[in-house]
Amino acid sequence: MVTISLQLPDELARQVLPLQDHLPEIIQVGLQHWGGRVPAHRNGSANSV
Repeated sequence: MVTISLQLPDELARQVLPLQDHLPEIIQVGLQHWGGRVPAHRNGSANSV
């Protein structure tokens, strides 16, 4: 398993913290929803995580 650190805006962090034990499933569903589309990155780096 890989550990990934994230920086989130305060409001998003408040929403995510109660769900932290379910984040792998939430991310998986989100990726399935995206269907392989690559979102535009604000910082211009496609390699940022």
